[in-house]
Amino acid sequence: MDKYLVLKPLTNAIYGGQILLGEKDISKNLCIRLLLLESNCVVEVDANNELTLNLYIIKASGHINICKLIDYSNNQTILFLVFEYYPNTELLTSLQKVKAFGKFQTKEFLNQIANAIHFLHQRNVAHRDISLENILLEKMNIQLQKKVYIAPKALKNQEYASISIDMWSLGVVLFTMHIGKYPFREANESDPRFTVYCRRG
Repeated sequence: MDKYLVLKPLTNAIYGGQILLGEKDISKNLCIRLLLLESNCVVEVDANNELTLNLYIIKASGHINICKLIDYSNNQTILFLVFEYYPNTELLTSLQKVKAFGKFQTKEFLNQIANAIHFLHQRNVAHRDISLENILLEKMNIQLQKKVYIAPKALKNQEYASISIDMWSLGVVLFTMHIGKYPFREANESDPRFTVYCRRG
């Protein structure tokens, strides 16, 4: 990581954060993602096994709608992931400006998001963190899970298939893009609308 210059922090989150980097040798900005290894954020990847991590990176790379991973490193507590940096607007910000997308625009966004998720699932990789905040207008970026998008089994810490969690989150994204508001206020059984969606699946 010595070849990078820290420019400024971008986001903070309970599992880590993001920092804007610059490469010392070339004038190119990058984004480094910090993930705490003791959290459940990286359960799909054994970050202490370099071979497993390399295979994961190869599987998750090569799609036009997935942010490209440039470099990585890890110590005993933190996994460092260096991505291409895209200073574009989040899809959520664009949605808030217009309140809701029309059918055509929603379909276009959904197709691109679903294609990227399908690409990962075909390679036995689950994203586990799909949300409007994590989707840029040109690339998909990996961020941390927002509670309103979390599937019921994940919320209860039950055993679950990560791919099914991606499908739940994609449904929340689709509803929010087209209707202009979340399907429920909070992913919690105290929210009656959430319990209705849980029963219906």
